[in-house]
Amino acid sequence: MRAHAIDGKRYWNDAPRPWLDLAEDSTLSRLVGRPVKRFRSCHSDAPPLVWMHGGGWSIGSISTHHAVFAELSQFCRRDVIALHPRQAPEHPYPAPVKNVAALLVALRGPFHLVGDSAGANLALGGLAC
Repeated sequence: MRAHAIDGKRYWNDAPRPWLDLAEDSTLSRLVGRPVKRFRSCHSDAPPLVWMHGGGWSIGSISTHHAVFAELSQFCRRDVIALHPRQAPEHPYPAPVKNVAALLVALRGPFHLVGDSAGANLALGGLAC
């Protein structure tokens, strides 16, 4: 199901975005123990958007939401920081919430926390930890 979710969005995710600066944030990835990517379309001093992706707790990923993160970064002129938390069924609740909480602690600074679908639930759960 995960591979199908990525393949189904390939048309949008593989579109050229010459303005996009995309990198794995190795410092945050190391601190959190999970993949964290930073989508940057400009260099702004505005606080980043920290986005928790949706996907039914098990099939969404940074890869399925690549186009959303990239376009949001361009539109809002901010960095978008995306975490790929552990997923069910291999890692049931509260594992993904703990990943989000670890990211929020590691960020140290102002940010705006957002998410879609299951990701919105993770964002709120991470704040509560």
